[in-house]
Amino acid sequence: MKTTKQLLVLVCTIITLSAAAQQKSAATKTKGMTLQMDFVVTKEKSADFEKMYRTIYVPALKLQKGYLASKLIRLFPDNYEKKILGEPSTYNYQMQLYFASEEDRTHWVASDIHVKKAWPAAQALAKTVKWRGYDVVGDDNQR
Repeated sequence: MKTTKQLLVLVCTIITLSAAAQQKSAATKTKGMTLQMDFVVTKEKSADFEKMYRTIYVPALKLQKGYLASKLIRLFPDNYEKKILGEPSTYNYQMQLYFASEEDRTHWVASDIHVKKAWPAAQALAKTVKWRGYDVVGDDNQR
């Protein structure tokens, strides 16, 4: 038969293991995912590319389950980039798409509006595209 002290040790051990499991689970949870796409867009097509983002890409994204936000970012002009000692890049635009999960992003990629309208519009205006996916593990939105 177990003594009171042995039972107390057992209960404390279970509580400690449970707390450790909860901490590990919290550490592996994400706040969604982001896809970063880098584009090379000529100066002649820059205005059209920015318009395409506002008028085609964003409206299509807003229809998608799990879509959270997006940003279109343009690299500073060369002279200012050199002034701030920025890393040289051949890519002058970046689009960041935020989804609640990778599964939601995958559905977006397979959707008709992405396949037939949004992605072809972006590709038609860019010379080069590359992308990377990330888990969002922290954020600090001040807006």
